Amino acid sequence: MTMRRKTYRTPLKSTIFCAILLMSISTLCTNVRTATAAADDQQRSADAFYKARAYETGENVPQNIEEAIKWYTVSASLGNPEAQFNLGSIYYTGEHGPPNTAEAFKWFLKAAEQGVARAQHIVGVFYSKPIEVEQDYAQALAWYQKAAAQGDVQSQFNIGILHENGRGVEPDLATAFSWYLKSAENGYGPGQFNVALMCAEGDGTETDLLEAYRWMQKASAQGVPDAARNAQVILEMMDPAQYQEAIKQP
Repeated sequence: MTMRRKTYRTPLKSTIFCAILLMSISTLCTNVRTATAAADDQQRSADAFYKARAYETGENVPQNIEEAIKWYTVSASLGNPEAQFNLGSIYYTGEHGPPNTAEAFKWFLKAAEQGVARAQHIVGVFYSKPIEVEQDYAQALAWYQKAAAQGDVQSQFNIGILHENGRGVEPDLATAFSWYLKSAENGYGPGQFNVALMCAEGDGTETDLLEAYRWMQKASAQGVPDAARNAQVILEMMDPAQYQEAIKQP
């Protein structure tokens, strides 16, 4: 009598479960390795950044800009936005030798893409001047807007300039005034000066000599050139009642 060998099959559900379990374990291991590598890179970046700062400022070590650049580059290459910005600043100002605006723009752009407001402003300046790139007011405006949204007063002011002069946008005095006003309210002297002029002349807003005088006085207190002289001119434009009200202002 011939005996038949029985074939035992693993139930399908068990097979799927085992496959999913193995995949989960593999994914978990990969995630752990990735997280560990990221943490290592973050630590390396931080260590390199502090070395760079020490060499740049001469804190506890002899000042050495070349060493600062070396360590900033390590940190910046690992994604540290502050190192990227500092590296851009060193190349732009030429602390290590002749300025290198191409390298400066490269590192400022990297920092800007990571949300550093001052870097975003500077990239906007590169596009509006232009420096190292073709002049592109639309790009300049886009970067100024990113920085302005984070409270950068110079970017708020520059957006006003673009709208007043129709660079990258249609001329719009009302929009220009609103951006100058934002910068003025945030304490930026040139913004206060421009708000005062527009209030005095009725450009982009209603004529208001009292407001014009108030803002011009603020600009004068910050040492903005011609602000003190223009404050006197605005006083001379007032009628007697406005003049008496103006001189009562603190």
